[in-house]
Amino acid sequence: MQRKIVKHGKSTLSVSLPSKYVQANNLKNGQLMNIEVSKGKLILSAKEKHFDKIETDLTESEEWPIVRILRHLYTAGYDEIDVKYTQQKLPLIRKSLHHITGLEIVEVGPTHCKLKCMSSLDENEYDSLIKRIMWMVLSEFDRFLEDIAEGTLATDEVQEILNTVSRLCNLCKRIINKKSIYDSTDSIYAYDFIDSMIEMSVLVLYAYDYLKKNKNIKLTEKEVAFIKQTRDYFYDLILAYQNTNLEKTRTFFEQRKETFDDFLELLNGKNPVIMHYFLMILRNLTPVGNHIIMLGLRKKDKQQ
Repeated sequence: MQRKIVKHGKSTLSVSLPSKYVQANNLKNGQLMNIEVSKGKLILSAKEKHFDKIETDLTESEEWPIVRILRHLYTAGYDEIDVKYTQQKLPLIRKSLHHITGLEIVEVGPTHCKLKCMSSLDENEYDSLIKRIMWMVLSEFDRFLEDIAEGTLATDEVQEILNTVSRLCNLCKRIINKKSIYDSTDSIYAYDFIDSMIEMSVLVLYAYDYLKKNKNIKLTEKEVAFIKQTRDYFYDLILAYQNTNLEKTRTFFEQRKETFDDFLELLNGKNPVIMHYFLMILRNLTPVGNHIIMLGLRKKDKQQ
């Protein structure tokens, strides 16, 4: 849909609202609208977004969903969370905050606590955060290849990388939601991309844990070659992301299926569990490529 810009006076420009939008939102003459400027776009909404406070009740919650609930409220953009709870839940709440940047407990009572986000957000930091996440995940690949060559397992170091990747990914999701840097469609691609970073980091750690439990495992040359190939694909996609290189991304998608076919037989080899993890990692490179394509298309649209 296109609308013509109309000039009023010396410097004021206006665009009329579509009647369907007006009717659907029950807009009236003189009503205030919320306008946000993001990445060269104007985001118009009838109601202002409120991310200030929200309440949640964790009284009856089991242990496992607590971190997920608080992480969801944080990434959704809320600045203050009032939590109802039983006293024994407090250690679990404190533990869940290890995966969340800037969210701290500022008030504690017998039946409730208050969490508040103490750090500010800058949408201009988003791209540098994403690049940092990608290079950190790549470092896990490199560490794994070095360790299997040397016969050592730096599991604790990889766990710490995963913890940092998780915190930064949650922060990026919060920026997406709070600053509206993407529209609703592009946000889906961005979310899948971010989730793939976490998933790959987790899968490398799974591989470490499996090797730690099965100390006599030795990977074959072909198995190591597959891991190196997967690592190289990811490295190429990092470079493609930095330069929005669609050609390099296209090459990855063309070669990916052939790589799957060549190495799928490894699931019937000596170390099927490790190969399963890295085949899943190769599959998780797809959302990375999809996100790069989306960014490339948006870049072309702006240039036209």
